[in-house]
Amino acid sequence: MTDSHRILIVDDDQNMTKTLVKILHTRGHQAEAAHTGEQALALARDNRFDCVLSDIKMPGMNGVELFSAFQEYHPDIPIILMTAYAPSDLLTASVAKGVVAVLNKPIDFDLLFMYLEAVK
Repeated sequence: MTDSHRILIVDDDQNMTKTLVKILHTRGHQAEAAHTGEQALALARDNRFDCVLSDIKMPGMNGVELFSAFQEYHPDIPIILMTAYAPSDLLTASVAKGVVAVLNKPIDFDLLFMYLEAVK
């Protein structure tokens, strides 16, 4: 049985966040959605999350900038980034700075759940 995690999903695509929340709930996880990096940071101020799953390409604060903000305020929270397209230098910089993984969209859920298992 998978340990339950409280996961913050950050994506400007509201359909994507709804889908991810439902899928994570079916696997026993608690999940909340934010649609901007700023909204994610506000939720993290008032709530404790075990992991953040964030899109990279978003208007305003992108996923890499969000990761940097979490490193400053919540360095113990693992971040998994996801992308349909992002420049390779952005991906390389993210992994070098400590992102757990960068997943391609559409999401390979077996791979996502494997990373969530590793995040304890």
